Amino acid sequence: MFCCRMLIVLALLTPAPAAAQNISSNVFQKLGAGGLVVLMRHSQTTPGIGDPPNFQINQCATQRNLNEPGRAQARQLGARLRTNGVKITKVMSSAWCRCVDTAKLVAPSLTVEISDDLGSFWKRGDASIRSASDAVRAQIAAWRGPGILLLVTHQVNILSIVRENLQQGGFAVIQPRGLKVIATANP
Repeated sequence: MFCCRMLIVLALLTPAPAAAQNISSNVFQKLGAGGLVVLMRHSQTTPGIGDPPNFQINQCATQRNLNEPGRAQARQLGARLRTNGVKITKVMSSAWCRCVDTAKLVAPSLTVEISDDLGSFWKRGDASIRSASDAVRAQIAAWRGPGILLLVTHQVNILSIVRENLQQGGFAVIQPRGLKVIATANP
Protein backbone atom coordinates (compact mmCIF):
# COMPACT_ATOMS: atom_id res chain seq x y z
CA MET A 1 0.00 0.00 0.00
CA PHE A 2 2.86 2.39 0.84
CA CYS A 3 4.33 1.84 -2.64
CA CYS A 4 1.01 2.72 -4.30
CA ARG A 5 0.58 5.86 -2.20
CA MET A 6 4.10 6.98 -3.06
CA LEU A 7 3.42 6.50 -6.79
CA ILE A 8 0.24 8.55 -6.49
CA VAL A 9 2.01 11.34 -4.59
CA LEU A 10 4.87 11.35 -7.13
CA ALA A 11 2.39 11.46 -10.00
CA LEU A 12 0.63 14.43 -8.46
CA LEU A 13 3.91 16.26 -7.99
CA THR A 14 5.20 15.48 -11.49
CA PRO A 15 4.43 18.29 -13.90
CA ALA A 16 1.95 17.37 -16.58
CA PRO A 17 3.11 17.52 -20.19
CA ALA A 18 3.20 20.99 -21.69
CA ALA A 19 -0.29 22.19 -22.54
CA ALA A 20 -1.16 22.01 -26.20
CA GLN A 21 -2.37 25.37 -27.45
CA ASN A 22 -4.64 23.59 -29.90
CA ILE A 23 -5.47 19.93 -29.90
CA SER A 24 -4.17 18.54 -33.16
CA SER A 25 -6.76 18.07 -35.89
CA ASN A 26 -5.11 14.67 -36.36
CA VAL A 27 -6.59 13.60 -32.99
CA PHE A 28 -10.08 14.50 -34.21
CA GLN A 29 -9.51 12.69 -37.52
CA LYS A 30 -8.60 9.52 -35.63
CA LEU A 31 -11.68 9.86 -33.43
CA GLY A 32 -13.94 10.50 -36.41
CA ALA A 33 -13.48 6.91 -37.57
CA GLY A 34 -15.18 5.64 -34.39
CA GLY A 35 -14.55 2.44 -32.48
CA LEU A 36 -12.12 4.15 -30.10
CA VAL A 37 -12.20 5.06 -26.41
CA VAL A 38 -11.52 8.48 -24.91
CA LEU A 39 -10.23 8.19 -21.34
CA MET A 40 -10.56 11.71 -19.98
CA ARG A 41 -9.49 13.45 -16.81
CA HIS A 42 -12.21 15.73 -15.45
CA SER A 43 -11.94 19.38 -16.45
CA GLN A 44 -10.37 22.13 -14.35
CA THR A 45 -11.49 22.38 -10.73
CA THR A 46 -11.13 24.69 -7.81
CA PRO A 47 -7.54 24.41 -6.53
CA GLY A 48 -6.59 21.48 -4.32
CA ILE A 49 -5.75 17.81 -4.21
CA GLY A 50 -8.42 15.26 -3.43
CA ASP A 51 -11.55 16.30 -1.59
CA PRO A 52 -12.20 17.95 1.76
CA PRO A 53 -12.33 15.64 4.79
CA ASN A 54 -15.71 13.95 5.24
CA PHE A 55 -16.91 14.74 1.72
CA GLN A 56 -20.05 12.93 0.59
CA ILE A 57 -20.14 11.37 -2.87
CA ASN A 58 -23.83 12.28 -3.27
CA GLN A 59 -23.41 15.90 -2.12
CA CYS A 60 -21.56 18.07 -4.61
CA ALA A 61 -21.25 20.95 -2.13
CA THR A 62 -18.88 18.79 -0.03
CA GLN A 63 -16.52 18.02 -2.94
CA ARG A 64 -13.92 19.84 -5.01
CA ASN A 65 -15.87 20.82 -8.13
CA LEU A 66 -15.37 22.30 -11.58
CA ASN A 67 -14.69 26.02 -11.66
CA GLU A 68 -16.04 28.26 -14.43
CA PRO A 69 -12.95 27.83 -16.65
CA GLY A 70 -13.36 24.06 -16.20
CA ARG A 71 -17.00 24.16 -17.27
CA ALA A 72 -16.03 26.26 -20.31
CA GLN A 73 -13.18 23.82 -21.07
CA ALA A 74 -15.59 20.84 -21.13
CA ARG A 75 -18.19 22.69 -23.24
CA GLN A 76 -15.50 23.73 -25.75
CA LEU A 77 -14.15 20.20 -26.06
CA GLY A 78 -17.66 18.86 -26.67
CA ALA A 79 -18.32 21.51 -29.31
CA ARG A 80 -15.00 20.80 -31.02
CA LEU A 81 -15.71 17.06 -31.06
CA ARG A 82 -19.12 17.65 -32.65
CA THR A 83 -17.73 20.18 -35.16
CA ASN A 84 -15.17 17.60 -36.25
CA GLY A 85 -17.78 14.88 -36.72
CA VAL A 86 -16.78 12.83 -33.68
CA LYS A 87 -19.78 10.81 -32.51
CA ILE A 88 -19.74 9.84 -28.85
CA THR A 89 -22.27 7.04 -28.41
CA LYS A 90 -21.71 6.03 -24.78
CA VAL A 91 -20.58 8.02 -21.72
CA MET A 92 -19.44 6.60 -18.40
CA SER A 93 -18.13 8.54 -15.44
CA SER A 94 -16.85 8.41 -11.91
CA ALA A 95 -19.59 9.34 -9.42
CA TRP A 96 -17.62 12.42 -8.28
CA CYS A 97 -19.48 15.57 -9.31
CA ARG A 98 -16.50 17.06 -11.18
CA CYS A 99 -16.42 13.99 -13.43
CA VAL A 100 -20.19 13.77 -13.96
CA ASP A 101 -20.36 17.49 -14.75
CA THR A 102 -17.47 17.18 -17.22
CA ALA A 103 -19.17 14.26 -18.96
CA LYS A 104 -22.51 16.11 -19.19
CA LEU A 105 -20.85 19.21 -20.63
CA VAL A 106 -18.80 17.28 -23.20
CA ALA A 107 -21.74 15.12 -24.31
CA PRO A 108 -24.90 17.01 -23.27
CA SER A 109 -27.32 14.91 -25.30
CA LEU A 110 -26.29 11.58 -23.75
CA THR A 111 -27.11 9.92 -20.45
CA VAL A 112 -24.07 9.55 -18.19
CA GLU A 113 -23.69 6.06 -16.70
CA ILE A 114 -21.91 5.99 -13.33
CA SER A 115 -19.15 3.40 -12.91
CA ASP A 116 -17.62 2.60 -9.52
CA ASP A 117 -14.50 1.41 -11.37
CA LEU A 118 -13.91 4.98 -12.59
CA GLY A 119 -14.15 6.37 -9.03
CA SER A 120 -11.09 8.01 -7.53
CA PHE A 121 -8.32 5.72 -6.31
CA TRP A 122 -7.17 8.40 -3.91
CA LYS A 123 -6.43 6.72 -0.56
CA ARG A 124 -7.65 3.27 -1.66
CA GLY A 125 -5.70 0.06 -1.15
CA ASP A 126 -3.52 -1.60 -3.78
CA ALA A 127 -5.91 -4.53 -4.34
CA SER A 128 -8.81 -2.13 -4.94
CA ILE A 129 -6.77 -0.13 -7.42
CA ARG A 130 -5.71 -3.23 -9.38
CA SER A 131 -9.25 -4.56 -9.46
CA ALA A 132 -10.78 -1.30 -10.71
CA SER A 133 -7.98 -0.69 -13.24
CA ASP A 134 -8.35 -4.21 -14.60
CA ALA A 135 -12.12 -3.74 -14.90
CA VAL A 136 -11.69 -0.49 -16.85
CA ARG A 137 -9.05 -2.05 -19.11
CA ALA A 138 -11.43 -4.95 -19.83
CA GLN A 139 -14.22 -2.51 -20.67
CA ILE A 140 -11.94 -0.56 -23.01
CA ALA A 141 -10.77 -3.77 -24.68
CA ALA A 142 -14.37 -4.86 -25.26
CA TRP A 143 -15.49 -1.61 -26.96
CA ARG A 144 -16.33 -1.99 -30.64
CA GLY A 145 -18.59 1.00 -31.14
CA PRO A 146 -20.36 2.26 -32.98
CA GLY A 147 -18.85 5.63 -32.27
CA ILE A 148 -16.70 6.63 -29.34
CA LEU A 149 -16.86 5.52 -25.71
CA LEU A 150 -16.12 8.45 -23.37
CA LEU A 151 -14.85 7.52 -19.90
CA VAL A 152 -14.40 10.42 -17.46
CA THR A 153 -12.28 9.79 -14.39
CA HIS A 154 -9.44 11.08 -12.23
CA GLN A 155 -5.70 11.62 -12.76
CA VAL A 156 -4.63 8.75 -10.49
CA ASN A 157 -6.92 6.35 -12.35
CA ILE A 158 -5.59 7.35 -15.76
CA LEU A 159 -2.03 7.00 -14.53
CA SER A 160 -2.79 3.48 -13.30
CA ILE A 161 -4.71 2.42 -16.41
CA VAL A 162 -2.58 3.81 -19.26
CA ARG A 163 0.50 5.30 -17.56
CA GLU A 164 -0.27 8.80 -18.84
CA ASN A 165 -0.11 11.91 -16.63
CA LEU A 166 -2.72 14.25 -18.10
CA GLN A 167 -3.72 17.77 -17.14
CA GLN A 168 -7.26 18.51 -16.02
CA GLY A 169 -9.39 18.26 -19.15
CA GLY A 170 -6.77 16.14 -20.95
CA PHE A 171 -7.50 12.79 -22.50
CA ALA A 172 -6.00 9.68 -24.02
CA VAL A 173 -7.38 8.14 -27.21
CA ILE A 174 -7.20 4.37 -26.96
CA GLN A 175 -7.43 1.66 -29.61
CA PRO A 176 -9.40 -1.06 -27.78
CA ARG A 177 -7.63 -3.98 -29.43
CA GLY A 178 -4.30 -4.17 -27.68
CA LEU A 179 -5.18 -1.23 -25.40
CA LYS A 180 -2.87 1.00 -27.41
CA VAL A 181 -2.79 4.73 -26.63
CA ILE A 182 -2.77 6.29 -30.10
CA ALA A 183 -2.94 9.93 -29.04
CA THR A 184 -3.03 12.15 -25.99
CA ALA A 185 -4.24 15.72 -25.74
CA ASN A 186 -4.03 18.36 -23.05
CA PRO A 187 -5.96 21.61 -23.12
